[in-house]
Amino acid sequence: MKVRWKWLIAFCLLIFIYKYSYTYLHSNPILALRTHIFFKGYPIKAITCEIKEDKYFNDFDGGMLEKEKFRGYIITKKPPKQRPTGNFLYRWKVKEKDSLYYGEYRPGGI
Repeated sequence: MKVRWKWLIAFCLLIFIYKYSYTYLHSNPILALRTHIFFKGYPIKAITCEIKEDKYFNDFDGGMLEKEKFRGYIITKKPPKQRPTGNFLYRWKVKEKDSLYYGEYRPGGI
């Protein structure tokens, strides 16, 4: 009977740690973007790159961006390089959903 309680406590603790770390890693836009880059397959670039807000993208159509809750970001120093095509992935957007942020790559121009 004691073994079951130990497994139950360990399982609950594991679930708590997972939920807490997920919430922390998506708590602000920069950290969410670094997390996305990390899990996309560029762990060193996620740690060493420099991320800045894309003023041109954010000022281009503020009404649409505010409605969709998007913000644009640019990697200015050491952007990740896509392996199949050799393109640098330096334009990204971050979307806010239920007080959590999620990053994704923004291809092309605007």
